[in-house]
Amino acid sequence: MRRWVRYRLPVLVCVDSDDRQERHTVTQVVIPPPQDGSTLDQDCAGAFVIYDDNMRRINDNEVVMHRVVAAAENKAEWPPATRGRRR
Repeated sequence: MRRWVRYRLPVLVCVDSDDRQERHTVTQVVIPPPQDGSTLDQDCAGAFVIYDDNMRRINDNEVVMHRVVAAAENKAEWPPATRGRRR
């Protein structure tokens, strides 16, 4: 079964703003490579956030979850990043 492990990734958004006219425009978005500064995402209970192929949240048994997270954390083995699809 394929599983998707969610990460937190720092994203910087540059906004040009004119406070007098209340005009605000996003001019640049910077997303670092996933290996730089990314951490596993956790819910409010501290559980890692993992999805199935249909993007439904799953909670496998503890042994499977540990193995999935360990594999995801081996960033040296990550394939090149691909862009997500826009909706």
